[in-house]
Amino acid sequence: MWYPKEGRCVYGKSETRRVQVVEEVSVIKGCLREHSKYTHCKQYHLQKEDNMKRLLLVALMVLVTLVGMVGISRAQTSSAISTASGRNTFPPYPNKEEDEIGRAEALAGATAVSAVQATANATSGAVTELQATVNSAVPDAVVEADRGLVGAWIITANRARGVGKNLLTFSSDGTFFRSGDTHPVYSGGHGAWKRVGDREFDATYIAFLFEQNGKWIGSNKVRIHIVQGPGDNEFTAATRTSTRDLQDNEITASEGRLSGKRIQVEPF
Repeated sequence: MWYPKEGRCVYGKSETRRVQVVEEVSVIKGCLREHSKYTHCKQYHLQKEDNMKRLLLVALMVLVTLVGMVGISRAQTSSAISTASGRNTFPPYPNKEEDEIGRAEALAGATAVSAVQATANATSGAVTELQATVNSAVPDAVVEADRGLVGAWIITANRARGVGKNLLTFSSDGTFFRSGDTHPVYSGGHGAWKRVGDREFDATYIAFLFEQNGKWIGSNKVRIHIVQGPGDNEFTAATRTSTRDLQDNEITASEGRLSGKRIQVEPF
């Protein structure tokens, strides 16, 4: 109910409860979105990990099979060499034809062992290379698919005093850093960010304010709501800036708009 003389508005009990219910529903919806996103990411990572384990298991089975083949071939070759050596040593007058046959069998066995050993070595190298590829490429693919804002961005800022340029760097641990075109009266900004929806993020940073002579006079607290798109390398954002004195009391408040483009590696 509005009281004109007092210049204030007082909610009735029913209206107050309605506002509380709306706020509670909004909080519950946000929690459900976060839980859904967490579940999706967890399932994606578990599936990738299961695929890597299966691939490595197959490679290990191939390697074990080849090692077994090498062992069998070595045993057969040793038997052939022993037989040939026996033919040459014990009979007092060895048969020339049998001696040549024994030597040929031993040579063929040794050649077979060498071939199998070479194949095993080549396969072992291939398995090692495959394992290295799995360990490096798959995690990179996972990060690439779900990196969100992680990375460096160049920002165009539309604010009350005009258009400016900033640099933002978002880390995977939920922190981010800002630098801009207002040095030396505006320090670098340090802040935190989190996902609040599908391709939507909230961030807050604090930067110190100075006079031209370097005297510290206060700080700016900036809240940002970011919507990623179109694509993964652009975003738009709305800002709310609170300028505060040395006792952290708000002096002025303003709003602005940002547009960002991801900084990417370019060919050398």
